[in-house]
Amino acid sequence: MKKVWYLVLGILLFLGGLLFVLTTVVAALDPTIGGTGIAIFSGVCSAVLLAPAVLLFYLYWRASAQDKVLQTVGAILRSVREIGVQDVAKRVGKTPAEAEVLISQSVAAGYAQGFVDPREGKFVATAWGGFAPGQVPQIVIQAPAIPQAAYPPPYGSAAGAPPTGTPESRFCRDCGSRIEKTPGQTYWQCAHCGNIQ
Repeated sequence: MKKVWYLVLGILLFLGGLLFVLTTVVAALDPTIGGTGIAIFSGVCSAVLLAPAVLLFYLYWRASAQDKVLQTVGAILRSVREIGVQDVAKRVGKTPAEAEVLISQSVAAGYAQGFVDPREGKFVATAWGGFAPGQVPQIVIQAPAIPQAAYPPPYGSAAGAPPTGTPESRFCRDCGSRIEKTPGQTYWQCAHCGNIQ
């Protein structure tokens, strides 16, 4: 996000600087517009705007290069369940200490999920597989099926007849969606997030 601000501010300052450069050229070539006073003033303003613009473009370039390195490290980490910090350092051409920092930054940026085990000097993935950056794996725990014979038929209904009446409903504790209790079961299961209550 910070690199986007570098780019946007750099472009705005660069455009403002170009406007003052144009004013400087016009004032220097046509003495009736304002002469050397306006040309000098416009030249100073263009320098004041263009210098920070160049600095912001440089910061954007550095942030983009750093982001590419973090994406590369994240791709390496997502492709394995565990990998030594030494191996990551060799693959990206850094020292082990720099590679450990890059691993931490890559995990913080969301390019990988896991942690560095300092005792063994390796990265251990907590979510392994083809997850995209920012994508959170969803784990659904399915309750075991309960045989219908374990429950007596509802009061007043014939055996084997489907239950009648309005099902009870409540809101899921995790996602807030409305869930309904299936008649004849003792648990509630959210159809959206799979939470069992």
